[in-house]
Amino acid sequence: MPEDTLRVKLRGIYATGLSKLFLDHGLLIVEPSIEIKERLGIDYIEQEPDVFIEDKRIKHTVFLEGDSAAVYQVQNIIANNLEESVFFKKVEGVVEVDFPISMKKRLDDLRGKILPTLINHHYYKAFGGDVSSALDMAEKLINRGESRDITKELFQKIVAQNIPSEGMIVNIEHVKLNGEVINLGKASIRVIDDDFLEFEREIKGNGDYDGLGVSKSNGDIAVSKTFNSEYYIETRYYSKDGNQKGTYININTPVEIYSSYLRYIDLDLDVIIWPDGHGEIIDESKLKDAESRGVITKSFANKIRNLAEDLLNRYLS
Repeated sequence: MPEDTLRVKLRGIYATGLSKLFLDHGLLIVEPSIEIKERLGIDYIEQEPDVFIEDKRIKHTVFLEGDSAAVYQVQNIIANNLEESVFFKKVEGVVEVDFPISMKKRLDDLRGKILPTLINHHYYKAFGGDVSSALDMAEKLINRGESRDITKELFQKIVAQNIPSEGMIVNIEHVKLNGEVINLGKASIRVIDDDFLEFEREIKGNGDYDGLGVSKSNGDIAVSKTFNSEYYIETRYYSKDGNQKGTYININTPVEIYSSYLRYIDLDLDVIIWPDGHGEIIDESKLKDAESRGVITKSFANKIRNLAEDLLNRYLS
């Protein structure tokens, strides 16, 4: 192994998938956990890592910490292979990487090349609690030769007990491309199934709706809809007496549904439609800024732009 080989140390729920990715790209895994050592069949090497990678309290992300140049190299490997990841630079030598559901699934595929991995493994690990524990047990049973179908069915019953149902109240976790996490408040689930999600919020306070430029009044109702794996949420705003004030189409990573909250990353570019039928795309400068700072990849930014154009044409047709 060349002396200048980049050395990485990993811990947390993404360690197996990321270790597979980094090994495929010639990086050296140092001080691996017992599980990683056995799963990947690698030697235990006790060396100081150039980059230490771990998740922390928020299980949707990992932190890359180390020499700035080495962190940049690792970030590039992730960006080139998990291109819908989002990169928040915290301080010099520290980058937080957020894995939306599409990238959690890509990491599932990497992990699945090494050991039995249920579909949506990393999504379920991000739940924590009963769902994460049940997932560990289910995959151990499959690894021991138990029926995959029966084990998966039993596991899904536990998941179903931890997914919000119609009428339940959840929080909305809206993550901005500057790393800020905004709680949009409480929402009531109106419809939820494998393909479709609809929820509503009662608006608090007065003012104007961003982008739409129409008045916001205390007691307005916002009804939001999205489809499974879609990169946008359609929200229609209504006054107390049912008059529609406008439609705001927020472009974001697909909504992830957890026990007590919904989560997505706001991708800044939005489409607005007024009640008279005209509309426009807004906040292109914000997206361009995020792309130039390396928060999102160029390919992901172009995907977002194409989606915005398609949505505008679709809603105006």
